[in-house]
Order: sequence, then structure tokens, then C-alpha cells
Amino acid sequence: MAEVCAIAEVECEPEDAAIFQAHALILEDPELYEAVRARIEEHCINAESALSDAADMYVALLESLDDEYLRARAADVRDVTDRVLRILLGVAASNGVELMSPSV
Repeated sequence: MAEVCAIAEVECEPEDAAIFQAHALILEDPELYEAVRARIEEHCINAESALSDAADMYVALLESLDDEYLRARAADVRDVTDRVLRILLGVAASNGVELMSPSV
């Protein structure tokens, strides 16, 4: 994520680069880390499932808040965890086009 932040600082507008910095902060959140670690240890699940579960919990919490700014942070949590999940699963980044099943 540090590499992505460094590239964004050079190639993006400051407000866009700030999004990646926010994503880095999410990854450094000790509560998220602990939630993932606890799920792995207590439920004997893989890191991907643990991260997905913990992220879902945080997204639900943020979306339930009255504060519009904090509710909007749910999308940031989704974005950063999706990026990490793609890395963990060895899946290439999406080109922005997603096909829904069934599709031709």
C-alpha cells in the first residue's frame, strides 16, 4: 500500500492521493487487525475469510451511523479490503468491467 500511496502522490491530485492514504490507515487499524487475527484463531478459517468477515462487520457498523462522513467511509473499507483480498487470492485487479451471470 505504501507503494500505491507514493505513486498516487506523484500522479494524482492531492484529494485523490488522500484516498489512498486513508486506505493505508485502514490497513494499519489495530482493531481490524485484531478482528482478523481473532477470527483466524477462534474459527480456524483462512485469512481471506477472516478479512472478509471483519470487513463486513466494520462496513455494517459504519453504514449504521448517523454521521454522513463516517457512513461514506464504509466504501473505503470495502475498497481496501477488496484490494487485499485480490492480493491474497492472487486475482488480478479488475479493469472496471464486471459481467453479471449469465452473460455472453
